[in-house]
Amino acid sequence: NYRILSTIGEGGMGKVVRARHVEESWAKRQGGDVAIKLVHPHLAADPDFRERFLDEAHLGRRLSHPSLARVHDVVTEGAWLGAVMDFVEGDTLTASIDPNGLHLDRVLALLR
Repeated sequence: NYRILSTIGEGGMGKVVRARHVEESWAKRQGGDVAIKLVHPHLAADPDFRERFLDEAHLGRRLSHPSLARVHDVVTEGAWLGAVMDFVEGDTLTASIDPNGLHLDRVLALLR
């Protein structure tokens, strides 16, 4: 149900993509583009991992706070498992970290 627009990032657990629901009226209800956290198929096939992931996504659907990305849905596509979340525009945390580390004031500003 989603058209993938680009890859935001990749890591050991999977990848995060920017996407948009194929039904434009539904996309607007979700606030436009979304981020989909996709778990690698070998992890999604592990029953314990899958259960923890689904628990986390379910909890994310119940939380509502201006500083948290909402979880809209859980999707499965073939062997992939994913969580559909708000897409938040901005720099990555990696881009915000100086190679020599961060001063406490900068850490606190990022956390705010």
